[in-house]
Amino acid sequence: MSTEWYKNSSTQMHDPDMEYIQSNDPASCAVWEWVKGECRRNNSDKLDFLSEDEVTVASRRLGIEPDRMKNILNLIVSVGWITPDKRVRSWGKWQTSSPRKGSPPRSRWERKQDLEAIDERMKELGWHRSEVAGGEYRWSSEKAKAEYFELKKERRAIQAMMVEEAKCS
Repeated sequence: MSTEWYKNSSTQMHDPDMEYIQSNDPASCAVWEWVKGECRRNNSDKLDFLSEDEVTVASRRLGIEPDRMKNILNLIVSVGWITPDKRVRSWGKWQTSSPRKGSPPRSRWERKQDLEAIDERMKELGWHRSEVAGGEYRWSSEKAKAEYFELKKERRAIQAMMVEEAKCS
C-alpha cells in the first residue's frame, strides 16, 4: 500500500470520535487502519463480510483477540465511521489524496515501500493456500488466489522498473 493512503491518519488523533474509540480500547486506531486497508485492497467503500476465520487471522496480525476486534468494529459502527450496511464513511474523500496521473515518478524508496507492502499482503494471503503432493497448491478462496497472483504481477513490474532505472544510472 502506498503511503498516500494514510495521509489523513495524523488528523484522526484530534478527532473526538477517535478519541472516544481510543479511550474504550487503545487498539482502535490499528483496527481502523486495517479497515481502511481492506477497503483500499478491495477498491471499494464496502467492507466485505468477514468470516470467523478472517476475523481471527486479522486480529492475530494486529496482536489482539478476535472478540476484542469485534468490539472495536462495533465501536467504529457506533460512531458512524462504518454504516450499518458496512460502508466506510468518507471513502471518496480519501481517494482524492492518492497520486494522480501525471504526478512525479515514485522514488526508489517509495517503490521499496510498495514492495514491502506487497510482500506483507502476499504473506497474509499465503494463509489461504496449502501445498499438496506433487508441489501443487490448493486455495481456500478463489478471491485470495486471484489477488495473490495479481500482486505477484505488480511486484514483478515494480522490480523490472527498478532494474531498468539502475541500468540507466
